[in-house]
Amino acid sequence: VAVTATVHAVEGRLVRTLWRGPLAPSERTLVWDGADDRGAPVAGGVYLAVVRTAEAAATAKLTLVK
Repeated sequence: VAVTATVHAVEGRLVRTLWRGPLAPSERTLVWDGADDRGAPVAGGVYLAVVRTAEAAATAKLTLVK
């Protein structure tokens, strides 16, 4: 199954792509280190984690505390 897992700022701007590619159906853990795609640390605040497949999408609220 092709999966894309991303982190977005609350206004919708893409902050980080955590995973893009195939994954076998099973439980997975992805860890976001609080950095953007360039490796620069982002500000503390609220972010959205989005996981998408061709069939479904899920969103979770993240709070980054510094």
